[in-house]
Amino acid sequence: MTGSSAQSTDMFLRLLQPGSLLSNIVAGRLRRFIFHNPPPDFKVEKGWRWLFNPLPDARVRGLLKYYQYWRLSKVNDQFYYTVALQFGRTEVHTITFNRRDATAEERAQLDESMRVAHAYYESDPAFQVAINRLNDIGISSEFKMYQEDQGAYNALGLHGSVACLERLEALAADDAGYRSSDERLAAAKRFRIFLFRNYLGNSQHYRERYADVGGSPYDDPSNWPEKT
Repeated sequence: MTGSSAQSTDMFLRLLQPGSLLSNIVAGRLRRFIFHNPPPDFKVEKGWRWLFNPLPDARVRGLLKYYQYWRLSKVNDQFYYTVALQFGRTEVHTITFNRRDATAEERAQLDESMRVAHAYYESDPAFQVAINRLNDIGISSEFKMYQEDQGAYNALGLHGSVACLERLEALAADDAGYRSSDERLAAAKRFRIFLFRNYLGNSQHYRERYADVGGSPYDDPSNWPEKT
């Protein structure tokens, strides 16, 4: 890769880089289709809105048919994503608990670990650069504690619109060194094939339809999984 952002040794910061962040956000959405009867022929040329809105074919139901409150709240074109702080450096001493409802003592430990982590990253120039790039394309961020089914943990919460994903992909293309429109279109196509071959419930259909393109074109090939 010839992008302007060098690979960070801090996994938390690496997960905030546009290429990694885009892959994780979109792959998370695609995984939700595994049990939701994905249609057989998503087209690689399409944008991201089909991940968030009901599909027009009445025989297949989009995410909002299963999460009605999203539709009622009119946030169906939004995404929410967390980057857990336990991926950060050991100096930050982040903590996670394996149950949803943390005890008072555990909450106190989480609060203290958040204070340390927040101060650590807010004073880190590399973090400021990474988060400013996201804020500049409309993705908001907030450090907070989350209590979800997988447990209680501290994370940086990210929130944006579908349009932000297009801007995020443009940043990922910049970092990967794709300059011409042809290079960027080819990378976008490869990226969608990579996702469809690996993250959909009917991925075998796409494995038969498209040849292996390797890992994400927005990621350093040295980080690609052995099988794609």
